[in-house]
Amino acid sequence: MTVTKRSVSIHPDVWAEVVRLTGEDTAQFSALVNAALRQYLRVQKGLRAAREWEAEFGPLTDEERAEADRLLDAAHVASNPR
Repeated sequence: MTVTKRSVSIHPDVWAEVVRLTGEDTAQFSALVNAALRQYLRVQKGLRAAREWEAEFGPLTDEERAEADRLLDAAHVASNPR
């Protein structure tokens, strides 16, 4: 399998927690980063689709937003942690 290597900056508190949970296993860390990025991309694609839908059909109602929240909660999709 080919990979793309990149350098990233990680806040020391975040890194300490990662090491505490995963140890120094770089393969496990790479898998963690890939999983997190895949989840981020899924969320961004969903947000883009919602914006496109609203641009075509108008804003979602409060009821539609509440139903979407219920569906996302049932699918264990976390809120955007920004």
